Amino acid sequence: MESVITEKLTLSQIKEKIQEILEETQTVTRVSKSKDLYREFKAITKIQSDAWQDEDKKTQLEALLIQLKEILE
Repeated sequence: MESVITEKLTLSQIKEKIQEILEETQTVTRVSKSKDLYREFKAITKIQSDAWQDEDKKTQLEALLIQLKEILE
């Protein structure tokens, strides 16, 4: 933030710069998290599980898959 001093920025200009930095950081974080979640999703889909044999887990899985399908459509 040396530019704050060298450019003699006003308080509102400083606030704008801070907001820009925060937005850039949030965007990078969201993209990074999305990539991590996608990798996790791909790994989960490869898991062999007996969850479908358990009626309670089967019900939960079906509900989650319906929600996921709705989100993706």
